[in-house]
Amino acid sequence: MSFDDPILDVIPSRAGHKLCVRHKLMANQDVNSKLQKSLDNLPVSERSAVTHLWSTFSTAPHAKRKLILEGILTMCCFSQLSHLSDSLNLIIRVDPFSILPREVNMRVLGYLDAISLGRAAQVSKSWKALADDDLLWRRMCGQHIDRKCEKCGWGLPLLERRRLKVELQDGSPSVAVGIGDHQHGDHMPTTMVTREQVLGKRDVKETEHIPENLQADSESSGESSRKRHKTDARTTTQHRHFSIRSDFSLGSLQPSLQPDSRLESRLTRPWKDVYCERLRVERNWRKGRCITKTLKGHASSVMCLQYHTTLTNPSYPVLITGSYDQTVKIWNMETGTVVKTLTGHTRAVRALQFDQMLLFTGSMDGTVRMWNWRAGDCLRVLEAHTDGVVALNYNGYLLATGSADTTIHVWNFRSGNHFSLPGHDDWVSSVVLWDGKTSPGDFDPTQMPSFTRHRGTSPDPTPGAPEFDAGAMLFSAGDDGDIKLWDLATKECVRVFSGHKAPVQSLRVLMVDTTASEEERTEHNTQSTPRNSSLFAPASSLTPSPPQIAAQLSTAVLLHSKKSSHGELYVGKRAVLASGSLDGTVKLWDIEKGTDRSTLFGHIEGVWTVDIDALRIASGSYDRTIKVWDPQSGDCVQTLVGHRGAVNTLQLSDDMIVSGSDDGDVMVWNFAPTTGPLTPQLTT
Repeated sequence: MSFDDPILDVIPSRAGHKLCVRHKLMANQDVNSKLQKSLDNLPVSERSAVTHLWSTFSTAPHAKRKLILEGILTMCCFSQLSHLSDSLNLIIRVDPFSILPREVNMRVLGYLDAISLGRAAQVSKSWKALADDDLLWRRMCGQHIDRKCEKCGWGLPLLERRRLKVELQDGSPSVAVGIGDHQHGDHMPTTMVTREQVLGKRDVKETEHIPENLQADSESSGESSRKRHKTDARTTTQHRHFSIRSDFSLGSLQPSLQPDSRLESRLTRPWKDVYCERLRVERNWRKGRCITKTLKGHASSVMCLQYHTTLTNPSYPVLITGSYDQTVKIWNMETGTVVKTLTGHTRAVRALQFDQMLLFTGSMDGTVRMWNWRAGDCLRVLEAHTDGVVALNYNGYLLATGSADTTIHVWNFRSGNHFSLPGHDDWVSSVVLWDGKTSPGDFDPTQMPSFTRHRGTSPDPTPGAPEFDAGAMLFSAGDDGDIKLWDLATKECVRVFSGHKAPVQSLRVLMVDTTASEEERTEHNTQSTPRNSSLFAPASSLTPSPPQIAAQLSTAVLLHSKKSSHGELYVGKRAVLASGSLDGTVKLWDIEKGTDRSTLFGHIEGVWTVDIDALRIASGSYDRTIKVWDPQSGDCVQTLVGHRGAVNTLQLSDDMIVSGSDDGDVMVWNFAPTTGPLTPQLTT
């Protein structure tokens, strides 16, 4: 054997002997080259002795190797032990990602949170290639965007407007629908929003939250003491004005709503960019960093508002506000200018809601007006209430209104029917239509209304269509302090929520993701009311709820459960009802049991308006502040100060709050970053 041969050649290997991981790495990395050079510098006799020593150690069995090493260690001086220690610190390190298959590496990285993935990407180029894998970040997005992560408790905003804008411009994919901030990326719930869902569900997040509080009618200074109480206490009512489906056929009013052909290109951008973009917005929410803009134009208190940011036409975000100055103003939110002013009501405008084409407004003059807000034309005046209309909600074929005459009126534009629901003892301050399965804002605002133009006050019925969709229900709140749940098919109250100590001014309903262990799920199902009994037992004075209501609500509130990829979790939906009251509190309710789950304390005066999404709750109060709450812990995370009067109405979305006040101003609180890089450092 030549002494000039490489070192590995002098290390014999037995037949069938497999090299261990370390020796494979030595071969791959050529770690013996330096050792070979040192050996070449020795005399031939010394080379022979050293090589013989190595050969003896190499051929020795494991037990003898250990004995040889222990003997050598006893003969080493401190300098040699120090050298050995320094060498071992480097030699003993093993890069697992260079050894394991890529599939295993991805599985391991899938258990890291976002911060750890960001740090892993800084180790080396090979680690970066793995840590930046699009599948990992897609899972991360699906686990945290628009939902609370079950492991870390953080959530990220959906940013519906930005997502749609990117898709319409470059065809990039939509983001995952999920909930959190720095996160654990185990397995992604497969709730990704597709292009088809984007086209059919555009304003779900941006517009579904439109709280509109209303103040008392300041014109009624000479009214009775009861109405004076309304004025002084500013019993502002608001109902959620959601962006809803409009299947209307209004002839020439119908715009062209064809999908952008560029969506078909399906170009992509990295999911890590999607995640980081939303992470930056979420950090702004947590730190209270926002840019404020004040819109001035109304001569009196702003009582109701709603905005859409993703309408197909016009291209700019549209804000519509109603005021005690009897006018309705349409704003371009980008420029802050008034595009159009609608007049016609003879008293304060207390409620409004609009979609792609139609606008409904309710006023203290007792009427509801339906407008083509683009043209500024009043299409119809609905007259049924004997006193002011202070709340309304529309879901595409039903319009519900609440009034100071203590009644609720429901117009069915599909069948042409109209009926009232008496039951409250005082003003009806908020109404919300609900189908028992989805959030009231989960409708397509780009569709046209579902009824046709009619010369009279009632629309044409749709032949063959059912009068109500399955599970049609209505929440109502009144100044009597009660919240009622109505079954619209039977026109009966099936649940009363009692707990507030003062008039309830605002209601919101939201469907949120929930998980439960299989054991908890089994226990819950065991305790759940059977399908042949009433899930929502009405008050003792009410007629028992029919079995079909129980069956529908047991599936609607327990909600579409399915087993997650973990195996031990079930992923489903549950309904959350939020209410704001003049007692200064915000309550979250268990709809199934009819009891309050938690109460949020912090406002020093009455709460006029609330709004809720999957990540946070916002409330506006007579104390002139807006508070942002964590719905899980009940903690107030931010208090926004800027209005000079009571905050009567607000709308919460992924990256902003828009609020209206007694000071006549509309304020936009924008938490979206406007400068700086797209992707913040995940390690900060």
